[in-house]
Amino acid sequence: MPDKQSIARRVPKGVLLLGFVSLLTDMSSQMVFPLLPLFLALELGADKWMIGLIRGFAEFTSSVLKPFSGKISDKIGKRKGIIFIGYALAAMVKPAFSLAKNWIHVLGMRISERVGKGIRVAPRDALVSELAVEGHTALAYGVQRSLDAAGKVSGALLLFLLFSVMGLGFRKLFLIAGIPAAIAAILVLSVKEPEKKVHGEHEVERAHRLAGGVSAELKFFIAIAAIFSLGNYTQDFILLRGLNMGISINGVIFSNVVFFSLIVVTAQVAGDIADKIGRLPLIFVAFLCFIVTTVVLMMASDLLYYLVAFAIFGIFYGIWDSIPRAFVADIAGEKKGLSFGLYHMAVGLSMLPGVMIAGYLWDLFGPRATFLYALTLSTTALIMLLAYYSFIFKKR
Repeated sequence: MPDKQSIARRVPKGVLLLGFVSLLTDMSSQMVFPLLPLFLALELGADKWMIGLIRGFAEFTSSVLKPFSGKISDKIGKRKGIIFIGYALAAMVKPAFSLAKNWIHVLGMRISERVGKGIRVAPRDALVSELAVEGHTALAYGVQRSLDAAGKVSGALLLFLLFSVMGLGFRKLFLIAGIPAAIAAILVLSVKEPEKKVHGEHEVERAHRLAGGVSAELKFFIAIAAIFSLGNYTQDFILLRGLNMGISINGVIFSNVVFFSLIVVTAQVAGDIADKIGRLPLIFVAFLCFIVTTVVLMMASDLLYYLVAFAIFGIFYGIWDSIPRAFVADIAGEKKGLSFGLYHMAVGLSMLPGVMIAGYLWDLFGPRATFLYALTLSTTALIMLLAYYSFIFKKR
């Protein structure tokens, strides 16, 4: 891992503040979202396809908002206010999960919470790029996502303590989760934005044309990410696989700590390496890790397999959650907010049919069918990434 003094020189205060905002937000989220599949299945009696539908529609809602919030932040030249609104909205919605009486209620609340994410993500990722020290963009994203993962670790530990040790129920935990989320929203206000170059009206309109405003190079990469995300079964299905194998709820919750601890380390290390050797080799490694995870989950028969799969998935996620953002920032030009919005929209929209298909395959044929589907699409994305590097990116 990069040494602390080196990171302090290469990562500015604004990026660190945004990292701590993510830390607090994800501390809150880890007291809600890992429990939702269990809450839905065990207390509300939801089927697997319902769980997949909720996750998919929530991400769909978030995704369709991202290009527009990113475009608006590009156009007005300010990002912090939009970011604050997104975090504040999510903080207000999270405690409402404690009131859910059926899966439809959870669906509505999950969608509402994701509206906040849809508003904030593209402007925030663009702001990280603008705040980053030149030549250290990937490290900036790595540190920001590492702090995000540290929030997940602390949230998972709090969840284990409050749920597994102290015996608090689902609904009480959902209420408590609103506290760190509210602090995170307030902390956004302390971030100082860099000065923006003012563009003329015609230049702004041309730069923000939604379909034609990004390069073919970026569009092709977004297509690869979308195909991969169509087969990305997400963490929810790994948790359900643990329950399917007979692992206790406490064991499933504690495995989250291992998972997110690996992300804390991986995101920083991957960011530092990507600044030295480039982004695409790290994305290739991420795809390989996902494929290995999927094969292990297909073969899994006991706790050891499950923990190995979760550990490799943690390495995958640490890379996948940070390095593609740095790559998008590299090729986005002046339209960073719009480009991040389109990237996140494509990934999120792919997740909707992806998780629904994964859920249906699980209900109809069992977990191995879900992971075989994921293996097929992730291998396809890996081949496309190799073609992208050989025939498009390498010829820049």
